Amino acid sequence: MITTDEIIQSTMPTKWKQNKLEEKLTIHTQTTLNINLKNKLTDTYILGNQLKLTKNEIREVQDIILQIKDFKKLCANCSEEQIIVIMCLRTKRRYDKTIKIDRYGVWKEYKITWKLYSLISDRIGYHFHTPLFK
Repeated sequence: MITTDEIIQSTMPTKWKQNKLEEKLTIHTQTTLNINLKNKLTDTYILGNQLKLTKNEIREVQDIILQIKDFKKLCANCSEEQIIVIMCLRTKRRYDKTIKIDRYGVWKEYKITWKLYSLISDRIGYHFHTPLFK
């Protein structure tokens, strides 16, 4: 593969240089996005097991993550782990309305509040029912 310095120093036309640099940037960006997505899905599996989610519930959370790739639209000041925990708790509560999700250890560990939980949960719901995030 040709390096960035070689592209810049080559005697080829400027348009060719621009295309090659854009190609390299696209490859780098796609690789970075794939790594971030893989990390999010792995975190989901780990946190899901910690919260005793079923395989179907974990799969549902992973599907939500695949749909909403940009977590900053859900909460700009939250960490990815906080958002994933809230997605897991939201899914768990969807199947069992009687559980007390604020009694789980991850609630305090990731500094989740009811306000934060309801904000992110509502925005996830809005994502699937309105074109707001698309």
